Amino acid sequence: MFDLKGIFLQTAIERIIEAVSNAIESALGITLLDIVIQILATLILVLIVRFFLWNKITGFLDKRKQFLTDEVENAKKANEEAMSLKEKTEHEYNKLKERSKSIIDSAKQKGEEEQNEIVLRAKREADQIMDDSKKEIEVEKDRARLKMKDEVIDLAALMAEKIIEQEVDRNKYLDKSIDSLDRSENK
Repeated sequence: MFDLKGIFLQTAIERIIEAVSNAIESALGITLLDIVIQILATLILVLIVRFFLWNKITGFLDKRKQFLTDEVENAKKANEEAMSLKEKTEHEYNKLKERSKSIIDSAKQKGEEEQNEIVLRAKREADQIMDDSKKEIEVEKDRARLKMKDEVIDLAALMAEKIIEQEVDRNKYLDKSIDSLDRSENK
């Protein structure tokens, strides 16, 4: 009897396995044995990978992670250096801008001073030329007066000779000539 139970149990398990196998085969198109073989093959593959390749894979992944971390750190440092360089460059640019502005302002001021100096020098030269011209004119006037005086005297002498020739009083005409010359000089 005991034996009957074992056989009955064994047949029930076999029937359940067969029913499950038939259901899986009709639904998926594969047998239960194929599934078990597939699971065992996968477990064996996982074990092989775990024992032979897992350390290499994790080592590679760790190296890759470290490389990416280093790259991120390097990028941050480069960014910080770039920002620092940008600030330094902007600071130097502003200094150069201020310096060039002061140079330009200085050059403008120097130019204005030189312009004023040139204008002042030109005015002085013009005044000197005017003074020299006035002096020259005065000298020329004096020369012309002297020349005129000499000509008047010569003319008076000539007139006097003519008058003497006509027997006129020479002293009378000479005094008149001298008086007229003195009057012309006073003018």
